[in-house]
Amino acid sequence: MTTMMKKLSVVTLLTTAVSALTGCSAAVVKLNLRGGENASYYAENKTPRNLYAVQVVGLTNFAYFDSDQAANDWRPSLADPRSVPNFGGDSFFADTGHKVPEEVLVSWREESSPGGKENTGELKGPYRIKMRERIPAEVLRLARKHGFRVSIAVLTGELPIRLNWQLERFHRDVVPTRTENLCMGGDWFTDPNDKVTWHHHPENRFPIWPHCKLP
Repeated sequence: MTTMMKKLSVVTLLTTAVSALTGCSAAVVKLNLRGGENASYYAENKTPRNLYAVQVVGLTNFAYFDSDQAANDWRPSLADPRSVPNFGGDSFFADTGHKVPEEVLVSWREESSPGGKENTGELKGPYRIKMRERIPAEVLRLARKHGFRVSIAVLTGELPIRLNWQLERFHRDVVPTRTENLCMGGDWFTDPNDKVTWHHHPENRFPIWPHCKLP
């Protein structure tokens, strides 16, 4: 084969590969190129006092969560005999290249003194905590795929700072957005024999890691 023919063959192969990619959706191509993860971040106050200027930020000062938080007034009941983590906050998507950070800084302010200026109470933190390594690799793998998301909640107001996570089937393109809980895990679940969350109604019980059946 001549040098010219070899060059033509390479060009033909590249053209074929590009043509094949054009048949894929833009979202899939972005996902493959960027290798990010779908995730949301929340800070949950589990204490009976108000917290102010609660922040969860990256080591480069990127804010994942920044808000005041009301006191937690949960009490045991027949329907909810034990407290279950809450999740929420802003979402970040794999097709932007977002990845769950290795570490974050967590801080908050206590109540200001009577008559004092807003957000001048005692500053707690920032406390540097591990985040990424506390989430199973299998969960992060699914969070890279379209249609799944890992929601992360940092528990504030007391030390040590605990972290919980929830894997969701996330219907991003549906209005209103819908989520389906597939698995919960984290520091809130200390008994390895617990297989589902605690709720009186079966439809509100969710599997606890490592007893989850992942897709």
